[in-house]
Amino acid sequence: MKRFQSFAELVKEAGSLCSVWVNIEGKPVTILELVDAMDKNPDLEAPKAYVLSEEGAIGATDQYEYSVAWFCVPMEDGPEKTKIMKRLEAALNGKPEKAGGAEAAQFCVECGTKLPSDAKFCSKCGRKLA
Repeated sequence: MKRFQSFAELVKEAGSLCSVWVNIEGKPVTILELVDAMDKNPDLEAPKAYVLSEEGAIGATDQYEYSVAWFCVPMEDGPEKTKIMKRLEAALNGKPEKAGGAEAAQFCVECGTKLPSDAKFCSKCGRKLA
């Protein structure tokens, strides 16, 4: 188990182990949603440390490693994960899927920022979008 002082460090490392998790409510969470949550909540009080299991589970601890509050576990393989991975791959490649007849938002491949479907550049890091 690895410990991290910042959520950003944890997300970077977690993304190398897993791309889709299930949160405590049983809902799928992608790496892009973790980045988005991090950007939307910069003033959240951080725990003493964030933790990442060898399997990719994400949690937080206030003092001791044996008292971890796990909030995301890797999603098991199956049709739902396959569908989510296809959407995630399309978003990372700058080719958002159509959703209800309208284009879904796209995400910057450099920093993960959610952007309007017609954006030409990332509003956060400035990267040119494909």
